[in-house]
Amino acid sequence: MQVHRCRFTDFVPQAINAIEYAPATVRRPYVAVGRANGDIEIWSAKGNLVYEKTIPGVVNGSLETLAWAHQTKLTKDDLELFDTEKEREKATRRLAERAPRLFSAGLNAVIVEWDLAKLVPKAAVDSYGGAVWCMSTNHAQTQLAVGTEDGHIRLFDITDDKLVYLRCFDKIKARILSVAWSHDDQTIVTGSADGAVRVWNTDTGRMAARMTLPREGRDPTLVWAVTVLPSGTI
Repeated sequence: MQVHRCRFTDFVPQAINAIEYAPATVRRPYVAVGRANGDIEIWSAKGNLVYEKTIPGVVNGSLETLAWAHQTKLTKDDLELFDTEKEREKATRRLAERAPRLFSAGLNAVIVEWDLAKLVPKAAVDSYGGAVWCMSTNHAQTQLAVGTEDGHIRLFDITDDKLVYLRCFDKIKARILSVAWSHDDQTIVTGSADGAVRVWNTDTGRMAARMTLPREGRDPTLVWAVTVLPSGTI
């Protein structure tokens, strides 16, 4: 009779803090799942969900939000680099064939872009506003809107593999918990810890409209998610 020694470890599942689908322009649809310990799981969403790989979280890092980006159109500055329409079309095809980009951020106030092949950080920048609670890329896939603890929305330029701070919107007296772009990229909608939904003009960085949600008891309603339909309905 053979005796085998086995060791078992207690598996402690980590809470899911964020789920984000890759843009529809990506050939292979992906879903990124962010765990409370900072790990990011990449799942294939072609047909049934199939687990592919895990990006290990940064030591002492934090993950509260995820955002994908996949630029498929040349910017106005890029168009001026080419002399003929054929060159522009060729450059556009090369741009569309690139792999999507994945960003994460959390309470450590750092925005990280991940290398999906090597499973390591590719770039990292400060949020310039403390903890990051939400992020969203515009529909042109050229800018990243970031909602921070200090009540600002900050825009980052992500064209041509960049991750560069652009500017911030007017400040509110509450943390920004959720953010979404309108389909024409002319406005941004945010939800905040003071129970309000705000509409912002992306050109001026100023608030264009505000709606306060009803309270449940004495505390304001936390607006953890917002979205904008193609019709403009929030």
